[in-house]
Amino acid sequence: MLRSLLAWAITHDQRDRVALLAEHGVDIVSPFTEQRSPRRGTPVEVALTNGNRELADQLLALGARPARLSAADAFAAAVLAGDADAVRQTPAQVIADVRRKRPGLMTWAAAQGAPNAVELLATAGFDVNAPGRSDIPSNDPWHTALHVAAGNGNLTLARTLLELGADPNVPDKHHRSTPLGWARHFDHAALVELLEPLTTTAA
Repeated sequence: MLRSLLAWAITHDQRDRVALLAEHGVDIVSPFTEQRSPRRGTPVEVALTNGNRELADQLLALGARPARLSAADAFAAAVLAGDADAVRQTPAQVIADVRRKRPGLMTWAAAQGAPNAVELLATAGFDVNAPGRSDIPSNDPWHTALHVAAGNGNLTLARTLLELGADPNVPDKHHRSTPLGWARHFDHAALVELLEPLTTTAA
């Protein structure tokens, strides 16, 4: 149970919670092996592959083991941390492999990545309209990055996604609602104003 809490805290960059769990003796060294978990690898590796470099350093200072990332995981880590230089240095075949295996990365980047993460992914050929999940790093096709921006009230991100070709008429899986519907539901007036003229289907 506590290891599951640790995995969630690391994935979502909750540094105080990670420190508290480590203080109470929760294992920060061993890999996560929970069945069907989207988190794989050691705590430091999970931190890095979600772009949480400062948290990875924190874990190392607490006694965790250094990461050994595959080329694909290193690319994802660079994207989510907003490391444009590392992304540019990634071989094309590695990027193609990540595009194939992690189509939902765009949605996760919108929710958890650095401000420029979605732009780095789009430049690397990722589909800006590919659905994923924003609560965990999963390829489950729940909603798009634009839904995330609309739901979070992130006007800058929404504008960036639209400039990158995001489709405001794509519905999410569970509510069959467009990003405009999400903006209305969460009462984000600026997002409603942005998306309303662009949305041609029922929200």
